[in-house]
Amino acid sequence: MQKMEHEPTAKGSDPFAADRFAAKRAPMSQPTTVTITTGCRLHFGLLAPRPSEGPRFGGLGAMLDAPGWQVRARRASAWAVEASPEVRPTVDRLVEWLRREMPILLPPADVAVVREVDRHAGLGSGTQLSLAVARALSTLAGQSQVSAAELALFSGRGLRSAVGVHGFEVGGLIVDGGKRPGEPLGTLQARCTLPDEWRFVLVAPPAGSGVSGDSEADAFSRLPPTPEPLIESLSQLIQSTLLPAAASGDFRTFSAALYRYGELVGGYFAPLQGGQTAHPQAMPLIEALRARGIAGIGQSSWGPTVFALLPRQSEADELVAGMARNPRWKACRFHIAAPLNRGAEVVCEG
Repeated sequence: MQKMEHEPTAKGSDPFAADRFAAKRAPMSQPTTVTITTGCRLHFGLLAPRPSEGPRFGGLGAMLDAPGWQVRARRASAWAVEASPEVRPTVDRLVEWLRREMPILLPPADVAVVREVDRHAGLGSGTQLSLAVARALSTLAGQSQVSAAELALFSGRGLRSAVGVHGFEVGGLIVDGGKRPGEPLGTLQARCTLPDEWRFVLVAPPAGSGVSGDSEADAFSRLPPTPEPLIESLSQLIQSTLLPAAASGDFRTFSAALYRYGELVGGYFAPLQGGQTAHPQAMPLIEALRARGIAGIGQSSWGPTVFALLPRQSEADELVAGMARNPRWKACRFHIAAPLNRGAEVVCEG
């Protein structure tokens, strides 16, 4: 079997190890069909990729209602996977991995990917897919109370950023506090609801993909130590400005601080990315959006997706219509998404 993109750490050294499932092995209700619907994750930037001391990684991100995965698991006489040719090999490997690693007796299931998300676009699609499949299978086995953190451990996710793991469970604006040596997952330091009327316009250039897997691990190994003043500046922006502005619905303050946060992170990653952003079209997109008077703009994770925050649906519609008419941007893919202030949806039948 092929190696998973992110391999879990050894169970014996982990506080989320199999013994924590001991009290959960007696199944509760066992549905015949489970459907999981996720959102996607924007990542605004890591907090401390390589600190001299203290927790590593950490960062800030938010969950959006779309694009997202929908995964259906149905009890069957034998294991089967239904998905597009691009996604099926990943789900095949994931199902085999979970059957071996999860300390739960998983009943044979037909696993179908009903709705898909572009992969390696900076939207955290790999984590959301892995957790959706793991949640569907564990719920099908009568273990609906297993946490997203535990599901992440057994599907090999969250080794660096934990924003998508916590976002899968609770949604909203997520502050990942990072993790210390020996810890399997970054802590959920803070979580805040974003105003429902806000909209994120996602713009994806027609070609290119973000860094992931072994390439991402190699990139982090080549980063210089994260300067302590940078960590302090990012932390202060989060605690003093971004969280209070989100909680009060202060769109202008939040937007300006969000851009500044991305600008600081982009400067640190510039030697690896070749500039403030990773994709050659990302910075021209950001400059074009700034020229329209939009403040809350940035690259999500490694890109290539660029996001722009608008105060309401009508302004998001106007922006997309205007950019789509521009010959320079008409080949880009546009998507308008609302904040997702809840965890992934779980629907059980039978």
